[in-house]
Amino acid sequence: MKKVTHLRQEGRGDYRRKHDLTEDEIRKSALFENLNEKEIADVRATFKEMCQIMLETIENQHIKLELDTNKCHIATGQLIEFESFKKKAA
Repeated sequence: MKKVTHLRQEGRGDYRRKHDLTEDEIRKSALFENLNEKEIADVRATFKEMCQIMLETIENQHIKLELDTNKCHIATGQLIEFESFKKKAA
């Protein structure tokens, strides 16, 4: 991230990577140069599956974080109520 910010400050060219590659650019890349059509399709399917797994993992961690946060809020609320009850009883 620092590198991107640094490039922005210096005003050096386009620091964003081009993600929308044409079919021709894909076939010319080192990753695909010795693969046939079926192998290219298999590689793409594998990448897509890996991305889906990563997204699901991120979503699951986000849900877990939300649940943990909710538990903390509930526990804090209960503690405040208990402290209030103790003061009234004293």
